Amino acid sequence: ELYDAFRKGRIKNDPSEGWYKGEIGFLTYYVLPLAAKLDTCGVFGVTSDEFRIYASENLKEWTERGEEMVKKYLAKYEENEVKQETAPLRQNSMVNYTNTITIDEDEGEDGAVEEYENEP
Repeated sequence: ELYDAFRKGRIKNDPSEGWYKGEIGFLTYYVLPLAAKLDTCGVFGVTSDEFRIYASENLKEWTERGEEMVKKYLAKYEENEVKQETAPLRQNSMVNYTNTITIDEDEGEDGAVEEYENEP
């Protein structure tokens, strides 16, 4: 969302410039300490250490492949944007419809029949 807002001129700074390092900081200073606390307090029993292990593995993977992943994300964004720009315009084919639900007298609290209408 932030990158889309940047590309459309709604925000000044390119958020992709800090994604790689930002994720490392998030994992290091937020996720790992939180996972360690879960492990220490044992709130999830014997599986408590798994959160710490998975967080460590995520940090390792992001450190090794994060820059590549950001580049792939940006390339995918550009590819999708080009597809949207070149896609033919389609007429709106949505059909308006109304669903009516009737509650039987036996089911209503006060014996009244209620109707609800939903439109997309």
